[in-house]
Amino acid sequence: MLKKLTLFIFSSLLFSCVSLKKSYLNTVGTQNNTAALIYNQNKGKIVFENNAEDYFIPASTLKLVTALITKQVYPDNITLALYRAQGDSLHLKPTADPTLWHPKLHQSQFDSILEAYEHLIIHLNKAVSPYAPGWSWDDYDRYYSAERSIMPIAGNQIYINPLDPLKTRVYPQYFKDNISVEAEEHKFRRALSKNEFVISSKQKDSISIPFIYDQIDLSALISSLSRKDVQIRTENEIEESWKTLQGIESDSLIRYMLEKSDNFLAEQMLLLSTKHLYNSFEIDSLIQNHKKELSIKGRWVDGSGLSRYNLISPKELTQILMQLKKENSLNYIQQILPKKTLSIDNIPVDFYGKTGSMSGVYNYVGVVETKKNNEVYLALFQNNAIDGSALRSKLKTYLEWVYLHF
Repeated sequence: MLKKLTLFIFSSLLFSCVSLKKSYLNTVGTQNNTAALIYNQNKGKIVFENNAEDYFIPASTLKLVTALITKQVYPDNITLALYRAQGDSLHLKPTADPTLWHPKLHQSQFDSILEAYEHLIIHLNKAVSPYAPGWSWDDYDRYYSAERSIMPIAGNQIYINPLDPLKTRVYPQYFKDNISVEAEEHKFRRALSKNEFVISSKQKDSISIPFIYDQIDLSALISSLSRKDVQIRTENEIEESWKTLQGIESDSLIRYMLEKSDNFLAEQMLLLSTKHLYNSFEIDSLIQNHKKELSIKGRWVDGSGLSRYNLISPKELTQILMQLKKENSLNYIQQILPKKTLSIDNIPVDFYGKTGSMSGVYNYVGVVETKKNNEVYLALFQNNAIDGSALRSKLKTYLEWVYLHF
């Protein structure tokens, strides 16, 4: 009798798993490579997975790793810069903070300190590669490919508002003479190896275009923004006593980075964390050490997910999100993650998570309270699609399926 009961239970579970797998495949389709994972926090276990340990291009879902590390390294505020005063001069040592003269994130306390001095002396004797491995070279003038640097200025981009009633508004004004308007141009562009920009006379939307960092006169650019006499010193000097200038709240920066899926901010946040942990800007050191700490066995090369060299499993990234919740709270991740609200059975359902997309790729990692009142962490990775236009609708169908079944 016991043997028959055991066989019945095993057969029922097997049928249930097969039925669930079939239901899943009907939901997401089989035209491209897919992987999924569903973890029920209430039950403390994975309740469904499909290819969840296989490696996929994560795209911007990798920003969850950057968010976790940033919060661990800077639980309160990031370090804007190191500074010391000497007479009428303010000496500044950059930390890779991304907010300096950023149009949305610039910190007013920096202006308050700077106001008391006539001269600004910047100690900048290091540099980093402007691009991470595997970034697409022909995206150089796209807003999502702004260069990395030790001391970024204005997000390392120029911002143009063609609809300004007086003139084409440019920020920073330092670049105003580098821009031309041409009637025959159908879209904006930047020269491959020079800071020369062209926009169409028919351009209506505000745009941002990355500039080439090592081709700017950095002292002139900063002087135009700060209205101070600026000197750049590149020599190694005797160590001095530096004070820490506190910057933006890390939660605000993390929230903005995730909401906008800002590649530039994500890259700078890894640089910031590297500087704090190792007093260097060698991101490879941070990545190798944190791969072990975070149990990431895949390939991880940047902070934004822009590189196609990245190969991470859905299971690894779901565990990252769960770790972020464990070290903080469910309410915390609901505050920093973008919210996606779907109407399911005429009920508004809030999903909190991060998407990741590029050509042929559309992924999602998030959390939801399901119809059965379970706290569920979920992932759907879709890679290698020839036609990526349908991937968004497949994600929507998958989220509905998770909410109703788990």
